[in-house]
Amino acid sequence: MISTAVLLILSAAFNPPDTQAASLAWEPLGEPGSGGALTGIAISPADPKRILLGGDLLGVGVSEDGGETWKPATGFIGHEIADFTFNPKAPDEVWAGTMTGPHVSLDGGRKWESRRGGFPPLSDAGYSAPVQKVLFDPATPKRLLALGGSHRRWASPGQPEWGAVWESRDGGKAWTRLGLVAGGTNVLCATFAPGEAKAVLWAAADGKGVHRSTDGGKTWGPRNGGLPHLNVEWITAARTPGVLWAALGAAPNPSGTLWLAGGIWKTSDAGATWKPACKGLSQFRDTDGNQTSSYRCVVVSPADSKVLFTSDTSWQGAGIFRSGDGGATWKKIMGYEYRRFARTAYSAGPAASILAASPHSAKVVLAGGSETLLRCDGGTWTDLTASPVAGNAETWEGRGFSGLCAVNFRFNPSRDAHAVLVAMDDGKFWQSMDFLKSWRWGGEGMPHWGGGRDVTFTGPGGFIMFLTMGQDGVFEGVARTSDGGKSWTLLEGEERGLPAKGIKANTGGVYAIPEDPEMVWAAIGGKLYGSDTGGRRWTVAHEAPGLSWIAGNPASPAAFWVLGDEGLWKTDDGRSFKLMKGCPKGITRFTPDPSRPDVLYAVCWRSGETGGLWRCEKRSWKRIRDDRYIADVAVSPADPRRIAVITDDHPYRDASGATGIWVTEDGGATWRQENAGLPVPRGDVIRINPAKPNQLVIGTMGRGYFIANWP
Repeated sequence: MISTAVLLILSAAFNPPDTQAASLAWEPLGEPGSGGALTGIAISPADPKRILLGGDLLGVGVSEDGGETWKPATGFIGHEIADFTFNPKAPDEVWAGTMTGPHVSLDGGRKWESRRGGFPPLSDAGYSAPVQKVLFDPATPKRLLALGGSHRRWASPGQPEWGAVWESRDGGKAWTRLGLVAGGTNVLCATFAPGEAKAVLWAAADGKGVHRSTDGGKTWGPRNGGLPHLNVEWITAARTPGVLWAALGAAPNPSGTLWLAGGIWKTSDAGATWKPACKGLSQFRDTDGNQTSSYRCVVVSPADSKVLFTSDTSWQGAGIFRSGDGGATWKKIMGYEYRRFARTAYSAGPAASILAASPHSAKVVLAGGSETLLRCDGGTWTDLTASPVAGNAETWEGRGFSGLCAVNFRFNPSRDAHAVLVAMDDGKFWQSMDFLKSWRWGGEGMPHWGGGRDVTFTGPGGFIMFLTMGQDGVFEGVARTSDGGKSWTLLEGEERGLPAKGIKANTGGVYAIPEDPEMVWAAIGGKLYGSDTGGRRWTVAHEAPGLSWIAGNPASPAAFWVLGDEGLWKTDDGRSFKLMKGCPKGITRFTPDPSRPDVLYAVCWRSGETGGLWRCEKRSWKRIRDDRYIADVAVSPADPRRIAVITDDHPYRDASGATGIWVTEDGGATWRQENAGLPVPRGDVIRINPAKPNQLVIGTMGRGYFIANWP
């Protein structure tokens, strides 16, 4: 276990004081879309232009102009965000639940600090005390409650304090555990009931329905009379005492093949009886839970209690609904048929897992899903995570909040203005043709989802590209374009000599000889496949355990290295391979020195005793930085003494081992941390622009890409 004091030291190390001199100032790169799953949205009750947005790996973004632009928030010790709560009497004070406990901001959401006094010690083996929601007791201003859970159902090893009710009587400085919801069940949502004579609390307990406490959170009892099943995803209280709304997700049917559909249910007698309020909502039922109507959120407009919003998150019935008559009837305001009214950078369905109704206007609602935050203002829909470039129907600029889980980034060595980012899920391929100012997704024939792994450029101007695709150990194919990404051909299957799309096989790097687009190699499922026909036909060129990443020799493009479990394999012709001697065990990524191709750098991420950064010079390996969380390395093409590394750690524990970015200007003799402006410490990718050696781009795990200039 890790103590709170230790964690505060780690937090301070990642977020250095403002007075600390910094050489690098990180800013969002500006790629479009959120990418990750949005889990919390809040509009300040005092300022309609101040919006907070959080996600499952994303940390928090702050907008002060109604969502037109976003700035990253700093100070979190964990970046898996839950729900927000503004102090009703102090608008600059706002609380956030996270998987690492409660956090507070006293400046409207820009800077945050952990408030875990009295919570269990921080754990390096899992999450100790996740918090879904922090509540202000309306009867006692200094009394706060924090309820243990995750509406996202975020995974955690160990034994988190699910369902715990934590109480603070000094404004959040110190906490004690007061009770348990449903015997210790994940709390998906919680609220006070306004207008009640005493402090009545409500919670949605995962798989156990609605629970109520009438003694301030000490004891709880179920209130599920009349509900068709207990998969209650969200509850919200009206201003009228005893009136609440519940959003039900789809649930398995124990006595049949069709799933039980979700919907919206209402109680007018404090949960003694619930009645359906589904008129106008989609109500699909199927053997597949993803195709059965499922409602994950319902909100009442603070500006007009007769106005409610909800969303069906199933694939078949996806849509956002509004009621203007207190839930008696619903009207779809966003669905597949309405997409022409909502131009978005991503093609995700019109569903929202989280909603926020504006306190200032009953016409305004924010809807967040897996890739995009939408704002509806009357009948007008706007993508608040990306804006289209004027005069170009397919090109976008990000607004400053990206939730992409970065996998790779490549500058085109033949065209200075061209770069490609590769990410998980539907962020698999975005390219910029104007020096990183605007971005275009995929192209005709590019499949959605499945994630990307690596990209290589070849042919005149590098406009012939090959992209390896796959995620979670599933091969999704190799895509080829010969027109700069306008159209793509999917290469996979026995007729091509490749594995079939969708099989279990780890997907790795791809490499093509820059001057010969017929010669290309790709690492798939522990084998290195090669083609001398530009990808039309492939054969196995080399087979060794765990073959993954590939890097060409800058001095001799026909020669390259490929990484495997046993170390680095070197080839001069792409046909015969020789294992390099003396490689450290556990190499996960590597790169040649651009100005000295006989010098190699390799990182061993989380690799026990060999973890850290290694340099191979004159066939001899030496560790030059001992940090097992280093995930990637970049070497300046203008000065080999300038080296930068990025650190990463998995997102399933309180205390992350990642510490952001480290740089050296003396070949590794001394290092300094460079995190100014960086909202999350976890990242998998770091690159230096070969055309502008002072320009660095990093890819974070869940917060997209950032850029900085190295003086």
